[in-house]
Amino acid sequence: MHTNDTSEITQKHLASSIEWLSMMSASDRWNLTDDEVAQILGIDTGDYQDLKYRVANRQAVVMTWDLVERVSLLFSISQSLATLAPTDKLALDWFNKANSGDFLKEKSIKNYLLMHTSITDFHTLNNYLKSLIR
Repeated sequence: MHTNDTSEITQKHLASSIEWLSMMSASDRWNLTDDEVAQILGIDTGDYQDLKYRVANRQAVVMTWDLVERVSLLFSISQSLATLAPTDKLALDWFNKANSGDFLKEKSIKNYLLMHTSITDFHTLNNYLKSLIR
């Protein structure tokens, strides 16, 4: 049963998810600014920067269920790309380069996530990528 309760998620899990997202948003990976990450996460830039600061300084992190779900879906999208691509570099390229397929319609995954920021949109993209693996 889905309860929207994050109390079962440990501080280690929350901190690790922010560390992972910060690493993936680097210019040599997904090339996302803090403003873009915050937009994708549906939070203010200052709130995202505060999360990164708290993690870096080993302070407690509090995340809403919506935020936990978004980061989880981003991780799943990343895993799908890693499965689909023959190399890590290609998986990163696929995140940033326009896709001519019917679903993305000349947008990159990055641009899709910046333009379509609802949880439903995240699930739709995640399901699309998973369907390519099958």
